[in-house]
Amino acid sequence: MRTRCWLRTSNSTSSPQLTDADLMAAGLPVGARKRLLEAIERFCDDQDTEMPSISQPTVPVTEPPVEAERRQLTVLFCDVVGSTHLAETLDAEDLRSLLLSFQKVCAEVVQRREGQIGLFIGDGVTAYFGYPRAHEDSAQRAVQAGLDIMAGLTELGTDGPEARCGVHTGPVVIGELGVGEKRLCDRIVGEAPNIAARLQAFAPPGSLVMSEATLRLVEGFFEVDPLGPQMLKGVSAPIAIYRVLRASAAPNRFEARSGQSLTPLVGRETELGFLTRRWENAMEGEGQAVLLQGEAGIGKSRLLQTLRMQLREVPHTEIIFYCSPQHQTSALWPAIQHLHRALGFAGEKDDVAGRERLRHFLGDLDLDSADLVEPLATLLGFPSDPGWNTGPADPEHVRRAVFAALSRLTFAVQRRNPVLVVVEDAHWIDPSTTELVGQMLTDMASQRLFVLLTARPEFRAPWSNSSPMVTLPLARLSRRETEAMIRGVAPYDLPAAMLAQLVAKTDGVPLFIEELTKSVAESRSNLGFGAVIEIPATLQAALHARLDRLAPIRQIIQVAALLGRVFDADLLIAVGQRDAAAVKRALHDLIEAELIYPRKNPHCRRPTI
Repeated sequence: MRTRCWLRTSNSTSSPQLTDADLMAAGLPVGARKRLLEAIERFCDDQDTEMPSISQPTVPVTEPPVEAERRQLTVLFCDVVGSTHLAETLDAEDLRSLLLSFQKVCAEVVQRREGQIGLFIGDGVTAYFGYPRAHEDSAQRAVQAGLDIMAGLTELGTDGPEARCGVHTGPVVIGELGVGEKRLCDRIVGEAPNIAARLQAFAPPGSLVMSEATLRLVEGFFEVDPLGPQMLKGVSAPIAIYRVLRASAAPNRFEARSGQSLTPLVGRETELGFLTRRWENAMEGEGQAVLLQGEAGIGKSRLLQTLRMQLREVPHTEIIFYCSPQHQTSALWPAIQHLHRALGFAGEKDDVAGRERLRHFLGDLDLDSADLVEPLATLLGFPSDPGWNTGPADPEHVRRAVFAALSRLTFAVQRRNPVLVVVEDAHWIDPSTTELVGQMLTDMASQRLFVLLTARPEFRAPWSNSSPMVTLPLARLSRRETEAMIRGVAPYDLPAAMLAQLVAKTDGVPLFIEELTKSVAESRSNLGFGAVIEIPATLQAALHARLDRLAPIRQIIQVAALLGRVFDADLLIAVGQRDAAAVKRALHDLIEAELIYPRKNPHCRRPTI
């Protein structure tokens, strides 16, 4: 029996809680304990009934202020061209209809690219990318959204509005603004929205310009025309701006940086040798599958790039599936994009020419038959031949035909040359491509096929129990390897104190090492002893994206960061004023996500291969 009650007195609202265990500790027998607790309960009930309520003076309740948050955002500002002239020449209702059509296009595009409309200001629209949820490619999404808006307005026809866009990336503070009923949520304060609005004035009608700050984050993903440094109203220094012409064909950052020198590969000799041996086995007809797994920035794509460069002199065929966070629900999107590259499509809209090119491609592989051409044509969005699959369309029949055609295509290719199948960023793979890869793994036993996937730690391969797939984890670099990489990236020798800071702050993650070292090298004036190393813009989005995925425990992470790079769990519990069990669960989740490391588990320990 654990009856609880609060004893009330005239000068106190409550007394300490009294339980059966307390009375037992005082030495009272069972009967006495029961009688005393029953009496206390009656006393409490009587007090609740008999005591008159004492009216307390009314105290105005003040809502706690919502905390503001500092973020790096990419801001898209889109403005209707010639709105003053339109207001003068159009009836007010017609002008309203035109502006509504413009706003609808903007809202649909921004939502599709997972941005957020910040404000409709007359004939202008402001959109944020990177809040409320950050994405690693937030800047790329913003620029692409601007291009999509232009295309969407063009599709409205001659009666539709014409617009121009400006895009800028920078730090802002997000929070409430205003007082009382006029308070507005998610308002941003900072230079970024103002500069984005100023930039659009330099864009010709129907085009988009962006700042150099945004270009650094999207370089290689878009074809641009430099417009040179420009003075913006209210901005003290000139800003280099670029007109965006179109999206490039680059599927990832390594392809986007083609032609630029790659950072030296450090500390991956063992892993590279392992992959090379697996490739040699695959060339002999022993199908191989390896999952290259590690956290973001650990060097999965860089290692893969090195392997592909080594194989350039070896006759083989590559099938590259680039998975995308923006197409996780698009069936077979990586396979479709690979076929576009293999067929040499460059955005052509001519269905007849596309079908003919597909037929020639398959004919070179002796596969020019309707049961291959038609399913693949359907996959690529070409109209089907009316003579194929007569009768009512059966989606399941078409689906099976597409998978069978892709399987036969892969088999035919590997009969001529060994095939390297790469699945980049498998943690973003769509269900249909998952099934396609599983089909490859099932059929690869006696094929000259090497299936190599890259993925982050949270990815759980659905085929691991039913296929001979080997997982190769990538660990962080050791201190010696980190120092070697820093020296390979820095254009000159760094002071010892700065070198030590970089080693400590980058934690052996190659992407962090590369970007922080470049950032330090570009600001030589800050290389004094004890200088603070700022996180470069190229890492801000990735770090915010990781924090946003851990939103339920974000506050605990922030308190831990305030305590320092090394902290005690008990101190975190005390300072955070949170339930101890909740904090310990959060720490467990952070260790699983490899965001923190227990002291007894050195992060640089290598797995055995």
